[in-house]
Amino acid sequence: MYLKIMIIFLILEINILFIDTNKCGENEEPIRCGCEGTCENPIPKCLPTCIINFSKAPRCICKKGNVRNKINKCIEEN
Repeated sequence: MYLKIMIIFLILEINILFIDTNKCGENEEPIRCGCEGTCENPIPKCLPTCIINFSKAPRCICKKGNVRNKINKCIEEN
């Protein structure tokens, strides 16, 4: 049983290492944990702790210096 759990964990770890960063749009990057700014709220309050869930794929957030606008695009913060 222990060996099966270790194999499953190893498979999940290998999948994490080969994340396809091409799935994110322009000015976006994949991240498992965190929050991003918007035009209305460029510096949001994020939870100080983060529980990483390895079973979930990373989501795309705006790269540093960018915020998400109303049409869901990451644009340069002014």
